[in-house]
Amino acid sequence: APRVKLHPSTAYRLLTELVAEGFLEFDPSTKRYQLGVKFLSFASIVLRRLDIIKIASPIMKQLVDKTNQTVNLAILDGTEVVYIAKEEPPSSLRLSSRVGARVPAYSTALGKVLLAYLKNDKRDAILKKIKFKKYTESTITDREALAEELARVKKSGFAIDHEEFLPGLICVAFPIFDFDHNVNSAISISGPVTDFKEIRLKRWESDIRDAALQISTKLGYQQSNVNQE
Repeated sequence: APRVKLHPSTAYRLLTELVAEGFLEFDPSTKRYQLGVKFLSFASIVLRRLDIIKIASPIMKQLVDKTNQTVNLAILDGTEVVYIAKEEPPSSLRLSSRVGARVPAYSTALGKVLLAYLKNDKRDAILKKIKFKKYTESTITDREALAEELARVKKSGFAIDHEEFLPGLICVAFPIFDFDHNVNSAISISGPVTDFKEIRLKRWESDIRDAALQISTKLGYQQSNVNQE
């Protein structure tokens, strides 16, 4: 109480509330408080983001070797996708995406995957906040149309952005599952439309799916559970 300049009764009330919420634990034998297990949930969020880049990096490089396309790793932050890692082939068309860049989730394959796998109430809350902008002739600019697209993405297990954010660019994305069966990140390949022929696209879809499953497994997710999602 003296250290934070609070009345002892106020400090005690706050400590009691923190214990009730799981942020603190009280040991009656020593009459001391210590951090509770709820803090672990916050720590695990940070650690997962740090770990996933380390885990995903070699797998992303392998995917670049297989497809000769740019490979991206991203997370969702509100209505935007944030790129947290990127691997490029030596002789690639330089794309606008960069680590740390933010783009509207509704106009990208990565964003559509991350939105599709959110819990319904959280997804609906985010959809209400989206301010649609038409980037190309293919951009989805209607909330109902986006909801229908997300349902298709969830059913198929992956998303395609066919020139929805940048003219001439295609992106294919798959979800990455963590040990809690949640999708907090996604992986994609992107490149010029001319590179994505139908037969090649089918093969690349399989390659991206395999890469996503490899990362998911290393994060503690069971492949059988991934297949059930």
